Amino acid sequence: MNMTFQSIVLALIVALVGSQGLLLSPILPDIAGSFGVSIPTAAYAMAAYSGAIAVSAFFLARFIDVVGPAWMARGALVVIALGLIITGSATSFTMLMIGQVFNGLACGILLPCTYALGALIAPKGQEALYTGRVLSGWGIAMVLGVPFSAFIAENLHWRQAFVILTIVAVLALIM
Repeated sequence: MNMTFQSIVLALIVALVGSQGLLLSPILPDIAGSFGVSIPTAAYAMAAYSGAIAVSAFFLARFIDVVGPAWMARGALVVIALGLIITGSATSFTMLMIGQVFNGLACGILLPCTYALGALIAPKGQEALYTGRVLSGWGIAMVLGVPFSAFIAENLHWRQAFVILTIVAVLALIM
């Protein structure tokens, strides 16, 4: 597989992580309304996501060196797809929180995997260039991912934003 294509896929994964992480803020009122909870209570979903990232990065990321970043990234993409499906189809606020925990666990692994893979796929002497390409996924998430997801949530439903992110996760997995 072409190294440039691989770096684009890795940037897509970072954009997925960034979009998922930044998406909840603009749609908190919609989520709160769907589950009949206050906006501050709905924000607990963001805390569940963030807490799971911290736990995952601290306790699970070390296995990237044991299993390998490509295998760990594939597993984490499966977990985030599952978490996005749970989040988007949640019938209760508790179920939404569980989906966000899955997403956070996956993202705590995906970021170090993508950064490691960016350096691994780079030709000798171009590691910084390829890592920079991978990191451009954050810009994509902030400039396109979050506003597009918020637009979808406003014009369709907040659940549709998670459907789109699930599709991105599955595409990244099969690429």
